[in-house]
Amino acid sequence: MFFSAIRSRGGYNNNPTAKQFEGAYKRLLLKTEISTSVSANCVQIDNTSILTISRHVTENEDILDFPNWSPYLIDVTKYISGFVARKIAKSVKCSICVDSVFALETNSQLLTRKNRGGLLYASSDVIKICQIAETVFRFFIQTTPHPVISKMVISGLRKINNSYNPFASLNSHILNQDPINNHILQLTSLVLKVYFTIRVHYQNTHINQIKTRVR
Repeated sequence: MFFSAIRSRGGYNNNPTAKQFEGAYKRLLLKTEISTSVSANCVQIDNTSILTISRHVTENEDILDFPNWSPYLIDVTKYISGFVARKIAKSVKCSICVDSVFALETNSQLLTRKNRGGLLYASSDVIKICQIAETVFRFFIQTTPHPVISKMVISGLRKINNSYNPFASLNSHILNQDPINNHILQLTSLVLKVYFTIRVHYQNTHINQIKTRVR
């Protein structure tokens, strides 16, 4: 039955190459359980289930819950948040929105130690959004080594809408704006996009370094 299923994935090729066999095996492993057609010259002996894998991904609560984050991870996220805020300030033209992404002080020990007078502190809203973005990124990275930024942004917006009201200080600022495309939504999406871009770039660099060392 196994080799019948392999043949059927390659156009009933009796002599697949190693690459074709690998592709067929992966597809059987991830997509379907081995079965044969009624016209195949193979019969099932018993009801044993093999080569199956669940598509359900369980979130790691130790990673996704903020209270369980280590102080180091929290500080690193705050550090990245400052870079995100600086990058956003260069592209956003609304001065009110720019002011909302910065804070005058921080309680991060890492930022305090690293600051030599040039670091900018992200506001609590930017930090919170970046923390949510980190949980979304870690969830996506469990399923694929190359997550799509646009999909993560949508997932992040959904998670924020269900649990958090970002940039409440801008509520009066958006009264005369489009309710489904106001500055709060645009700013939140931009924070997510910049953060995910940074994390994906680091992830790809890390993977390439591993491949280089293996070679």
